[in-house]
Amino acid sequence: MIATGTALPLDTTIALVLVTVGPVLAVLLYLVDRRRGDGEVSVAGRR
Repeated sequence: MIATGTALPLDTTIALVLVTVGPVLAVLLYLVDRRRGDGEVSVAGRR
């Protein structure tokens, strides 16, 4: 998706990656918590 050597500055590239990957990570963490079955939503396993 993001090729090396693009004209984008590094901070813009990092921001784009975070915006793209952030929601995916949130959904994955939510699904892992649901599978544990305690019904509590945690961030990276912490309550």
